[in-house]
Amino acid sequence: MRQALVLSHPDKHLIASLANVLLMMYGRSSRPEHLQEAKQLAEEMRQREAGLDCAVLSTMETHLNETGSSLPDIDTWLKLHCRITTLAPTTHVDCPERLMTLETAMRERGSSARDRIEALKEAERLTSLGFGVSSRLKVLNELVRQCRTIGTEDASQEASRLTEAAWGLIRAGILCGSLPSSRVKDHHTHLTTLMISPTPLVSTPHPSPSMLPPSRCDTPSHSFSG
Repeated sequence: MRQALVLSHPDKHLIASLANVLLMMYGRSSRPEHLQEAKQLAEEMRQREAGLDCAVLSTMETHLNETGSSLPDIDTWLKLHCRITTLAPTTHVDCPERLMTLETAMRERGSSARDRIEALKEAERLTSLGFGVSSRLKVLNELVRQCRTIGTEDASQEASRLTEAAWGLIRAGILCGSLPSSRVKDHHTHLTTLMISPTPLVSTPHPSPSMLPPSRCDTPSHSFSG
């Protein structure tokens, strides 16, 4: 299922199936990461239904589409995006996929490898926190590929770290594939319970004027020189 999500846009049926399997795996192993990801996927489906938009990415996309030039000062844009994900977390479910599309557009417009990797690293940061988590393996795959093209020691070490994270997801996917389909279906009602839970899985603080000007994201970032 994870591999299928790599090859397609986020599909609600695939996401629901993965969440069901994770719930069953949690029932067998009691490993909290399985329950956590199932909750994140349920939240993702809710947010996709809501269809809220990320203003920062919309502005970045508009700039690329209307000017045909590369984005100036990508770091400032990404710091602002990082800040807004804290202030309004429910508007970023599509951001990992959109950042990957943005990276492609940046490459076509001559942006540096360093700037493109920064955009992908923001997508990786989001999925690691549970934003658009169904896209995590796709993001990791692309980021590993980009890091390997740089060839520096730091980039190689980062590629190794990300590869291990990707293999962890793939190994879990292989286990998912070995589970009987009848047992997976038995957990559909548990997923439905998560979907209709009145308690939000992510709290949404009200935005305030303090979000501007953009501030540095608390999450450390490592840059690679090409």
